[in-house]
Amino acid sequence: MAVRSKTFEYRASLGRDGVMLAEGADPLTTAAGWTPDHLVLAALLRCALGSLRHHVGRAGIEMESGGEAHGVVARRDEDGRFAIVAVDVALDVRLDPLPSADDARELIRKAERDCFVAASLRARPRYAWTVNGVPLDEGVEEAARGRAAAGAWSAAATPGGEPHGQARVGAG
Repeated sequence: MAVRSKTFEYRASLGRDGVMLAEGADPLTTAAGWTPDHLVLAALLRCALGSLRHHVGRAGIEMESGGEAHGVVARRDEDGRFAIVAVDVALDVRLDPLPSADDARELIRKAERDCFVAASLRARPRYAWTVNGVPLDEGVEEAARGRAAAGAWSAAATPGGEPHGQARVGAG
């Protein structure tokens, strides 16, 4: 007997007036200057944070979050087509209660693994996580000891780059 994986289906439409529609959602319009590239980056941010929200929720942890993404569009060597060839993602999360360092890393690993927008991109996103004000590479042990400033963004976790191809998102 063949085992079928769980599937999700989505439908969206774009009207001639520029209004985007999706089943069960309010109509959406974007402000001047938003490109499809920005929308892909915003979708990546929302997906990664939504994935983490799912996993921390299952662990009984509350989360506040936001993030920034920077993408580079260039001609790919392998086929000569313009595409997103590099993506840097900086995510700032506040977890309450703060899990152990190992548990926090596992939750973030699952969030990165389960973000289907990232999995759909050829360019693998490079993530930088800040947990309770402390960049993950410095260790969530620091956050557990209370050395982090509330709501602070770490310069080490904020991607640089030109204004084109950047998106910010925040979710409470």
